[in-house]
Amino acid sequence: MFSLATGLGRTRYFTAGVTLFAVKIAIDAALAQAFGRPYSILFYISASDAPLFHPTENPAYWIAMWAVALPFITIGFVLTLRRLRDAGLSPCLERRPISGEVALRLMSPSA
Repeated sequence: MFSLATGLGRTRYFTAGVTLFAVKIAIDAALAQAFGRPYSILFYISASDAPLFHPTENPAYWIAMWAVALPFITIGFVLTLRRLRDAGLSPCLERRPISGEVALRLMSPSA
C-alpha cells in the first residue's frame, strides 16, 4: 500500500482516505478525552478552533496531537502521490495547492 512505484485507483484511494479519516477522528477524540480537552469534528475545518494551531494552551496535548497527526499526513501524502501516478498526472502537483480540476482528475477513472 505504501510503495511509490505503483499507482492507486480512485476507489481504493477514496476508501483509504475515508477509512483513515474515521480512524483519525476516533484517535483524536480519545486523545482529547484523555487530556480532558473538548473535541469537535469542526476542528478539521476551522483552524481557529483546531488544537494543532494553539501550542501555548496545553503544550503536552499539542505535542500528542502532532505525534498522532504526522503519520496520517505522511500516509495521505504517499497515497496522493500514488493516485497522481495512476491518474497520469505529475507527482510534482503534490507540492502545489490542488485546484478543483486536479481534484476531479484524481477521482477520475484510470487511463
